[in-house]
Amino acid sequence: MGKSKKPEDFDFVKDAYFNDLTRNQKLAILNFFSVIAASNAKIKISEIESAFISQYYKEFGMTGDQYLAYISVGGRERTIEDIKSLNKENMQDLVYATTELFNCDGELNENEFSVLINWLDDIGMSIEAWNDMLEHNGE
Repeated sequence: MGKSKKPEDFDFVKDAYFNDLTRNQKLAILNFFSVIAASNAKIKISEIESAFISQYYKEFGMTGDQYLAYISVGGRERTIEDIKSLNKENMQDLVYATTELFNCDGELNENEFSVLINWLDDIGMSIEAWNDMLEHNGE
């Protein structure tokens, strides 16, 4: 068996990911990641998934209080609208970054896949379109 992955083994935030995001889009992406990570957690999000999300908090300049305020005001509905407002390049980055989140603690599992499908249904995207963005750089 391979060596266990640790947060320090990863550079989660790619410099080229996510350009010109609004504050709400940043918070929506954090919520998107958090809901997926929590789907796999029996008690709490894994250390490596938590580190992944924490790096995006830092990169986006967001705080936990800002996140909680965003969720308390708009909830999932606001997140859906903000994700839908991403331009093509930022949606592509969301696909890539979410795949990295899946891979940080292993492969995409059934719970994560189910949550992803629910998100995709809500934003009006098929799993085929998601996979196409992943496999063909969104072209």
